[in-house]
Parts: sequence; C-alpha cells; structure tokens
Amino acid sequence: MTGTGSGDPGVPAGPGDINDRLAEIAAELAREAKFKEPSAAERARQAKAAKKRSQQPKKRVDSGSRLAASRARRSRTTSAAITVAVVAVLIGVSVGLSRLHLGANSTAKPDNTPVTNGSTVAPSPRITPPPFTVSDPFAGTPAEDYADGAAGIVVPRAHAVGSYSATQVRAAYATVRKLLIAGHLNATVLAGGSPTAFARLLIPTERSWFDRNLDKQGLDRHGYIRSSRAWLTSFDPGTTALVGTVIKVHGFMTATAGRSRQTPVLIISANYLFVYPVQQAGGQPSGRMRIVARTDLTVQFATWNDPGGSLEPWLASAPGGPAGILCGINDGFVHPAFPGGPPSPVKPTGKPIDPYDLSIKPTSRGCQPTTGT
Repeated sequence: MTGTGSGDPGVPAGPGDINDRLAEIAAELAREAKFKEPSAAERARQAKAAKKRSQQPKKRVDSGSRLAASRARRSRTTSAAITVAVVAVLIGVSVGLSRLHLGANSTAKPDNTPVTNGSTVAPSPRITPPPFTVSDPFAGTPAEDYADGAAGIVVPRAHAVGSYSATQVRAAYATVRKLLIAGHLNATVLAGGSPTAFARLLIPTERSWFDRNLDKQGLDRHGYIRSSRAWLTSFDPGTTALVGTVIKVHGFMTATAGRSRQTPVLIISANYLFVYPVQQAGGQPSGRMRIVARTDLTVQFATWNDPGGSLEPWLASAPGGPAGILCGINDGFVHPAFPGGPPSPVKPTGKPIDPYDLSIKPTSRGCQPTTGT
C-alpha cells in the first residue's frame, strides 16, 4: 500500500465524506416529505373546484390510462425504496471503513527524487479476519486468483518503441523482471539479508549509492526514509516467517520512449502487487496475516556508461510500500502489525484505500487507512 493524498483520483470516500453525503440525502428526503397546511382561502378554492368537477359529466377512462397511472405509482414507490437502500449502504460503508487503518513512509533515489514506501497499523480486533490455513492463505481475497511467485511477472510481447527495436525492448523487460524477482521474491532479501542479486542488476553509480545507504536509519531533511532497503520487501530480521511456500503476484509492465535530462531513454514502467501470508516467527496461528506490498517501478534504459554498448537500467523511482505493517518505523524493513503486537507509532489519517487496487497512484502523503489485506 502507499499513502495517497485526499485529492488523488480513484480513492474511495472516507468516513467523513460519506457522513456528509448522508446528511445531504437526509435533508433532501426531509424537504420532499414536508406538508404545508392550506390556508382558509385555499381550502375554499379547493372546495369550489371540487364541486364544479362533480357537476361535470364523467369521462370514460380506458384500461390503457389506468395501466399508465398504475405504472407511475409503482415508479414513485420504487424510487423511494432505492433512495432508502442507498442510505443504508452508505451507512454500512461508513461504519466498516472507520475501523480500518494503513500508513506510508518514503525514501529517496540517488538523484534525490522522493520515492515512497508504505506502512499500516492493524485493523480493529472486531473486524480482524479469522486466521487462515496454510493450505488456503488467500481465500476470500483478490490474491486468490493471482499467479504464484515469478509466474505472475509476465513479460509483454515486445515491439519497437520509438527508436528502440523490439529486441532492445524485450531485453529491458527481462531486466525489470529480474529486478522484481530479486527485490520481492528472493528468500534472502525477504528474511532481511543482503540484496546482492538486486544490486548486481544496477549500474555501478547507482549500485554504489544503493549499497552505501542500505543500512541507514531515520529520515533525511526532506522527510524521506534514508535506507535504500525501502526499495525491497525485507522483513525485520527474526520477526516474521512466511506461511506456506506461495507468494501471490499480480501486475503489468509497459514500455515508452522519452528523455531524461536531455538523454533519450527507453522507459519501462512496472506496476505490481506481491501478497505474503506471514506469521510471527515462532508464533501461533492466531498471529497469521497477509502483507500486500505494492511497487510501481520506473526504470530508464540508456547507454549510460558506454555510448556504443547495450542499454543499461537506471532505477528512476520506486514508489509503493506494504499494507499491513506498522506505520512510522523508518529503517526500510517491513514490520508487520501482528494481532496482539505493539501498536503503530504513528496514527493513520486520510481516506481509506484498497491496497489491491493498482489504479491508485502511490504517493508520499503519510499514513493512511486501508480497506484491509
């Protein structure tokens, strides 16, 4: 999950917005239901008009007219029922979303462009789902239909993009796929170990920065996490164990041509979700939960070090972050908010978002509620 600003498109309305809308609907219904007592003069006019109508010859009403009137009455009744149903649904959403929480932190890339990483606090115990089983840890979630592990990172069919050939695009896709696997599916990295395979995919300049900042703590002067480990999914060492052997993966890649500081580049964008079933290391099944990690990589390919050589990757941004973790711990590691564990150091604010929704653009707007993992 990532922190998302209140003005971002595609974000579900939070409890405050829903309650405001409920008040508006209630006011509209109240206005429609008002009855004005007629004055004495109005009652006299109505009585005179009624007497005049009674003295006129009665017109024959055919069956078609009666049918139309009946349909009109049914239409008015149905409209009222739909209005009430909408109010009931809005109340249900408001109550449910007000009990769920999520947050986000951030880091920075070598050229000081902010990169976000998310975090969350645990849902209220009243709505925490029952512990899942080892054989079916994704039941009832969107991840149930995702592919297993690296099989979920499918390289699109390559074609020429701008001045770049299909062969160059295919090679760039393959490199980004390796970055995703090395950063989010590597067993050593997940356990909090050294991300050697990931670092080897970076060009020397970026690799040097990545290695130098890997174990940094806290935030920089701009408020971003200093640790480059936030680019990865690395659980706090010794705290977390995967449940079973399957990590669910879902997402897509795209290729475009562009420029970076006047340099022509092939841009590969990779928008992916990684869903991890976890429990406390040595803990009980009651502590099981899912972590939904989002990454929205932008990798720029150019002949950075050798003008006549092959295209090389520069990881330009990596916004995203996990949903289901403690908010406000700024060491780059993933700290799951296990049921019964310590509370989050930071209170989430803002509108709830769905951590499974890839259409929501990651930002660095702080801790934010989520609809759950």
